[in-house]
Amino acid sequence: MLEHVADPQAVVKEIYGALKPGGYIYCEIPFLQIYHPAPRDFQRYTIEGIDRLFSDSGRFETGVAVGPTSAVCGMLQEYIPFVIDIPVIRGALYYAIGWVGFLLRYLDVLLARKRMPICSRPAFTILGENEKIISFTCTKQRR
Repeated sequence: MLEHVADPQAVVKEIYGALKPGGYIYCEIPFLQIYHPAPRDFQRYTIEGIDRLFSDSGRFETGVAVGPTSAVCGMLQEYIPFVIDIPVIRGALYYAIGWVGFLLRYLDVLLARKRMPICSRPAFTILGENEKIISFTCTKQRR
């Protein structure tokens, strides 16, 4: 939800302020995702942006939330119906691509084991605790 707030640093500070010692925080933050206002959509984050956003707030570990198939499917679902100028066909394509994309996203499970450029990942995770770094299976991938 941090992409939907105007001052994400204040929100992160408030989250860590509300955590009791030893409490955990887990966030998934979009990077390569379509504009999705609800009601507003202010920013996207790179790994470096996440590091900076959380740098004063405690200790944390970043990782990858979803794979590149999710990014491609999400963007195609918005793009392909956009270029068709017939409303009935546009609506049908939107839902058809959504269903096909839902199934194709399982390819990300297979792709998760491959070393890929970080720029192809559509979302990242943060897992942190007030006093120590937490390790987990998704790890940072740098070029």
